[in-house]
Amino acid sequence: MIPNACRTYSCRVLISVLLVAVGCTHPGDESSAQERIPTWSLRSDLRIGSADDPDYSLTYVADLEIGSDGSVFVSQPQDRTIRVFDRRGRFLRTIGRAGEGPGEFRHVSQIGWIGDTLWVSDAVLRRVSFFGRGGNLRRTLRFSLPSSGYYLPSMPLGFTKDGSVLTSPSINSSFLVSGRGIRVPLLRADRTARVLDTIAWRSAASEALVLQQGRVVSNYQPFRDTPIWRVAPSGEYVVVLDRTSARSAQRTGFSMTKIGIRGDTLLSRRYYYTPKPIPQRVADSVVSVAANDVAASFPSRSRAVEAVRAAMYLPRYQPPVSDMVVGVDGTIWLMREGIGEAQNTWMILDSSGRILAQLRTPRGLSVLQARSNALWGVEYDELGVPYIVRYWIDTGSGRR
Repeated sequence: MIPNACRTYSCRVLISVLLVAVGCTHPGDESSAQERIPTWSLRSDLRIGSADDPDYSLTYVADLEIGSDGSVFVSQPQDRTIRVFDRRGRFLRTIGRAGEGPGEFRHVSQIGWIGDTLWVSDAVLRRVSFFGRGGNLRRTLRFSLPSSGYYLPSMPLGFTKDGSVLTSPSINSSFLVSGRGIRVPLLRADRTARVLDTIAWRSAASEALVLQQGRVVSNYQPFRDTPIWRVAPSGEYVVVLDRTSARSAQRTGFSMTKIGIRGDTLLSRRYYYTPKPIPQRVADSVVSVAANDVAASFPSRSRAVEAVRAAMYLPRYQPPVSDMVVGVDGTIWLMREGIGEAQNTWMILDSSGRILAQLRTPRGLSVLQARSNALWGVEYDELGVPYIVRYWIDTGSGRR
């Protein structure tokens, strides 16, 4: 059983509340250099959404892209469309509709830009559609890296400057059992899905919750610490973050590497920090919430708790980074460990990996796009209604 988007969202919100309520921790001592980095602040600027207006009422938001004129392109997988708003948040148009014909979708998987062309991948139809900024269909591309062993068919993660495709297969979750050292490749392929090169590898060990009893499979591991990779919006490089949880309380580090599309290392830096423990009561609460979600598949709730605890990855210390966003201006945004904190803390790097600043964002904000003077994301109201939000960033220099 794989939770749908709504159930996964509800589970994560509840777990986030538990983490704040019962897991209060305090930041570890950082180096004197990191203590001196400035703190930027946010100013709310735009909010798009509605509970009842059909033009503005959003369903689950999977992805978001910003046009060169500031317009906002919002992926709506449940509606099988892309919703477009101008820079002031006014509804402009809808791109696509449900179907299998030209310009139609069975599933909107991911969106991105190639110059002035918006590309939209459809994992069900195994194709990519290319649209002009006005929503006109320009062409379509059949693309699907075939399944192999425990790898499932894969779709594009991004398109490079030379026209090749960056892609990575997903894993059949039933293979992700204890002791299986499955690794996932990041591949460069041509547009016929012929693999040209392997750019990087990452472990998939803690990426899914697999309960052998009852054959329940969830795609949610709250403390996953496998490497994160993100394709730069320019398509010129990939950022790989090694964020393995610490094994002791001793000061340690995590690494950020920029890799070119031919697999060459462009930059590699390491950042040191003091590990923060995961309180036992927090781990117990997370297990309890996950057990509630799958209890119907077990003869008793206690059996569900036992199965979840056995399958869940529960390191002693928090992974040092829980999310990463690569900005359109080359900045790199790392969301640091935050159990027990009322806000999320982001460490912002420039294109050379130097720490620019830290920024605190609301706990309920999921950041989808960022640059050094603004960020865009999704927030939910108390009824679970999603809103697209834009915040301006005050760097303290007077610029915006």
